[in-house]
Amino acid sequence: MVDLTVGQVSGIINFCVVIVQFTLPLAFVLILIAFLENENNAVTWSVVGRTLQASMWPSLLSADSASSHGVRKRVIFITTLSTIALIILAVAGVVTPLGLDEEITPSFTEPVAFKYLKDTSTFGQGTNSRDGYLFSRLCGWTLWQNCPGTFGGYTYTANRTGMYLDGPDGAYMDTNVPQNITEIFKSGTSGRGNLVSGPFDVQFRLFTNVKDTDVGNNASKNVPINQGKVHSEGMDATLRSVILDDNYVLVEGLVVDAKTGGVGFRNHSAPANLQYGGTWDESLLWVEPVSQCVDNNFTIDFTVIANQEIGNVRLTDNGGWANLVRDRPDFDRADSQLDVQLWQRAYKGAWMSNVIAASFHNVTKNMTGLGKSYSLMEGDSTFGLSSYKTTSVAVGDMNGDWMKGNREGIDTSKNFTTANTLCIGSAGADMSNITNVAIKCSTIMGTAKRTDTTGDPSRMYDVGSTWSIPIYTCATALKASVKVITFTMNGTHTLENLHIDRISPQNYSSPSAMPVWAVEDTGMEINDVDPFWGIVDAKYLNASHLWTIQREHLWLPSVGNGIFAPLDSSSSFALLSVPGAALAKVSTEDDYSGDKNFALLSKWRKLSASESSAATILDLIWTDVAANNFVGTKSVASAYGMAEGSGSGMLAVETYRRKITYNMLFAIPALIILVMWIASLFTALLMWIASRVSLGVLRELINQTSTGRSVTNFLYPEVCAHSAPTKMWVKDAGKKKMGFVSLHGQENGGDGQVVVRAGEGENRSVGEAQRKGAGIRFGEVGLEGAQTPVGTVFQRGVF
Repeated sequence: MVDLTVGQVSGIINFCVVIVQFTLPLAFVLILIAFLENENNAVTWSVVGRTLQASMWPSLLSADSASSHGVRKRVIFITTLSTIALIILAVAGVVTPLGLDEEITPSFTEPVAFKYLKDTSTFGQGTNSRDGYLFSRLCGWTLWQNCPGTFGGYTYTANRTGMYLDGPDGAYMDTNVPQNITEIFKSGTSGRGNLVSGPFDVQFRLFTNVKDTDVGNNASKNVPINQGKVHSEGMDATLRSVILDDNYVLVEGLVVDAKTGGVGFRNHSAPANLQYGGTWDESLLWVEPVSQCVDNNFTIDFTVIANQEIGNVRLTDNGGWANLVRDRPDFDRADSQLDVQLWQRAYKGAWMSNVIAASFHNVTKNMTGLGKSYSLMEGDSTFGLSSYKTTSVAVGDMNGDWMKGNREGIDTSKNFTTANTLCIGSAGADMSNITNVAIKCSTIMGTAKRTDTTGDPSRMYDVGSTWSIPIYTCATALKASVKVITFTMNGTHTLENLHIDRISPQNYSSPSAMPVWAVEDTGMEINDVDPFWGIVDAKYLNASHLWTIQREHLWLPSVGNGIFAPLDSSSSFALLSVPGAALAKVSTEDDYSGDKNFALLSKWRKLSASESSAATILDLIWTDVAANNFVGTKSVASAYGMAEGSGSGMLAVETYRRKITYNMLFAIPALIILVMWIASLFTALLMWIASRVSLGVLRELINQTSTGRSVTNFLYPEVCAHSAPTKMWVKDAGKKKMGFVSLHGQENGGDGQVVVRAGEGENRSVGEAQRKGAGIRFGEVGLEGAQTPVGTVFQRGVF
């Protein structure tokens, strides 16, 4: 079905009206003539004449009244101008409405009630009910430890002889969070109208409530947890991938940027009773991955052989060894919050990977050169070559698998563990603080690019085709900030009708207006604690028991051991553990390779074309993992202090209204007519003032040019005065019967009367006494021709 605007519909209607306006009078004239008898009184002939001359028939048939030959120029000019004006008027009637359009536009801002929006998608269906969710926290990696501010009787000690956990009978590990920590990390995100989330506003998408009696932790002995009381634990969840959505996606509890990466925390609600919808802004806590990659300047080149297998696998030096600098690069770790130096970390990781690869292949700088290749195959076996494919991208830890193939060489695992630590800048045994930020160093084997120029890149198994895989080393960090999300709501009150117009950073008027970010000073190692972090009240700036910074964003602190951090958690503070756990999980192991999904492979192929775009691969994988495991619980209702369970709250919304708009280009014909109309009225008024015209003169001219009066003045001049008023003329002369009579057989009798002979087919020479006439004129009609239709008279020319 074709969608038409109001203006187009109006234009179509007006076009039909114009067609009817022009054709209906033409049809009525034909009908009138068909039923018109030959003999009628003079008044009737005047009315008939007016009807005929008022129609378009004179112009269409080039009749006498439409002639321009011999007519005075003034008359031609005015009548022609009148005709042109009528044509433009008809065009204007059709074209002018086409400029009309209808828009739904913002109007004014008013407080509007918001109500919860249920997510009916996979995310909504797979998200646990929030009922019974309990915030709990456990600390310790190798052995359980008391989290900051808690004590249930156990004492953890560590010295050169080992680590120990001792306590009396009845001792337990307390999972509760002390009140002072709760108050601190709620202080910056509470208050009426504050929609920014904190640690107590974000939960695991899937969780389980457990009642533990004796639980071990790696090497720890089993200990009672929380005195046998119920506490919640987070669970690793996989519901649906959002990577291919390539847009802003709204899922239960989250705003997801599936274009460049990042998530915002929001329990979704929207205005409930807006006829045309509305738009509004919300400031939300936003967590996003930021990645930078460096090209290792190596490629893996190979040839596809039979049965989708590959051969002739080799490592090609495109500068990775040939242009390798001798001095190891480094970066400043003193203040990672000021400058996280991701490129420098990635460059250092790439440099170290290339150095280790040179050691593995026993290559020195003077042995290599640009374009030189090194075989990654030993013998005819293809074992160990499965990671080299035309149908996938590979993302993993910095472990050097990309440069080995199936060759045997020195064990480089310890070397790469060291390289990872140096790239990250910290390890699990380092202290948890605001400077040791969460970093993931990765290696990307990009999507293979076909190098035989005659082949089709989409045919990935062509026997004999050659391919090249780029190698990148990347560093990823996690940034928390406040972003302004512009929402629009159209149509009915459903999540599908809630859209995001844009996501932009929060603007601050001055440095003092920026948020104060705090990281809990736990005094513990990174391995053992997921520190609290978030926005706090400004009064806590520089507090002794916190690491604080006042700026637009916070680089999140490291958790786990820098490489491994599980999503399954013994705690339930998702905001503390999920970001780092999702970062550790950034790889293609969970079917992010594109090997089984051609659409995903196509996306990865575009992104892995360069080191700058390859970084987005890591950002999108992190975002996908985070979206499946996070749920934001803060809503408009809770932010505005509405009653628990009411499900509604008030927020200022710029409501939409229906507005009629017009494109002035379509008004050009109407403007021309307007000018002509004003000019004609002005001219007529001047003529009236100058006494060049009056109603009396106009009436007399109309009377004298009417058909009936003209004929009676000629045939019956003695009956009525030529300028008699209409009523008198109708009474005295208007009722005279007349019609069309034949002139056949009449000669010029010398009194000036035209005489026509019947049957003459040619005009005689000028000046001759006899000439051919029309054959019909007005006159008195005999009884035999009075009832004859006038059309028959003109067709036959006789009665």
